[in-house]
Amino acid sequence: MSILAEVFVSTKSDALRYEVETKSGHEPAAERFEVVRYSRLTSLEFGTLWAILESAEWDVNRHMLKSLAHSDETWLEEFPDSYVSLLASAEEDHLLSASKAWGASEELQCAGEELVPILRDLRRLAVLANANGKGLFLWGSL
Repeated sequence: MSILAEVFVSTKSDALRYEVETKSGHEPAAERFEVVRYSRLTSLEFGTLWAILESAEWDVNRHMLKSLAHSDETWLEEFPDSYVSLLASAEEDHLLSASKAWGASEELQCAGEELVPILRDLRRLAVLANANGKGLFLWGSL
């Protein structure tokens, strides 16, 4: 089973529309969304990254994305504003050290260098979201 994760910049109403369109097999309009796609990443991995970026112990009550919609095979979640701000303001050296810790996490267990492009993508999307008064969302599928 392969997990697909799509992280994108959007308004909340467009994010909900994205979920409906994607779930029904339609490709959302590219001009409305800035999207990056990954495999193997869920809200748990993104929550772990959030804790790492804060230099904090992961806490289920603090480091979880906000669920907006879900079914047995798909989910839509929102990155909280504080997490988006943290990503947007992350310096390169902080991303590099975070990639090592994230890669060493129980959930991922991979080389941190593999994760650096993902962290850079997330920072770029967070900056874009902040600049346009939008949010950052995760759509996932089994």
